[in-house]
Amino acid sequence: MKLKYLLLSFLISGFLVSVSSAQINEYQQANRLMQQQKYEEALPIFEELYRDNPRSYVFFDQYTQCLINLKMFEEAERITREQIRDNRYGLQSSLRLAEIFHLKGERDDAYQLWMALMNENRSNIQAYYTIGSSMLERNEHDAAIELYRSAQEFFRDETLFLNELANTYMQAGRFEDSVHQYFRLIIQSPDQMSLVQQRFLRMRDHNLYQIAAFELEDQLMDLDINHNAYSPLYQLLAWLLLETEEYQRAFVLARQYENRTGYTIYSLFSLANQFLSARQFELAVQAYEYYLDDSSESVRNRASEELAMVYIQWVQYLRQNNLETEHRYNELKNKAYHLNEQIIKTAPDYDRIDRVFSRIIDLSIDFYKDIDRAEYWFREMKNSSEEI
Repeated sequence: MKLKYLLLSFLISGFLVSVSSAQINEYQQANRLMQQQKYEEALPIFEELYRDNPRSYVFFDQYTQCLINLKMFEEAERITREQIRDNRYGLQSSLRLAEIFHLKGERDDAYQLWMALMNENRSNIQAYYTIGSSMLERNEHDAAIELYRSAQEFFRDETLFLNELANTYMQAGRFEDSVHQYFRLIIQSPDQMSLVQQRFLRMRDHNLYQIAAFELEDQLMDLDINHNAYSPLYQLLAWLLLETEEYQRAFVLARQYENRTGYTIYSLFSLANQFLSARQFELAVQAYEYYLDDSSESVRNRASEELAMVYIQWVQYLRQNNLETEHRYNELKNKAYHLNEQIIKTAPDYDRIDRVFSRIIDLSIDFYKDIDRAEYWFREMKNSSEEI
């Protein structure tokens, strides 16, 4: 079965050649030697395969790669020039020659060849991708940027190669240029936000995050809030601010976003949980308090419930770390208790009322050490269940 798949790989490579099963076995053996970095042992096998099948790109590619690994650049160049002379493999053989030039230290020759190939394939978008990849494999970021810019000018389309440009700027350490391209990409295709976030996440660079946050704040100021890209860009900025521990800025951003819409978008709701995880209790309180005057009763009740949880976790954190006085502990637990009590009395039909009852019972036992009070709320919970 593996032999059939390998035969198929030779066929779909675009070069229909006659390859025997014995040669395929030799190819597999040479490949294993390459993977084990035993290039001297692999070389004569690849050479024989190539000599018997000079029209096979797979054999040419592996043979010249083996020569390159052994730093036999002159021989690799000679073989590659033979293929170019015979018009075989098109762009691929010329790109292999550019790679050899670069490895030999002949950067100018490599650059000139890349640019010549670009000019020969002006109207072929795929060629730009292929040439750009060759440049980036040699860490020639400026050349790749020039290539992608040239494509945008030739096709008169500044949206072309936005992703490639952003990635290349990133690899080159040009963070400001990179984030500018990434934001343009999101504005053009809002569904690309998660991809951009993953790129930032892989970098894990505090300086990059700060630059991106400042740039994105400017972008959002100029962008209509009803634009399809506004929400994903806001989410990305909020994440950047949290990653850089700019919690107050994140709170202000979310509040502004909420204020600018004519309906509840829960921007502070989702952010409050992040504040809680970061032990930013005061900001979590402010975030949930924002919704206590919401026109929707269900939103007000949920905000009250979550706010009570913040107070509970806050007092637990302070006690565990011995950070406050007993007076402060009592103040926070009383706020949690009264919020739960208020929900029970004013919203008996609240769809999460069972959780509220459970929490107020726990508060009665754990914080107040009052069994009678706990039993009272337990009876109220039973009565509430029977009424439903």
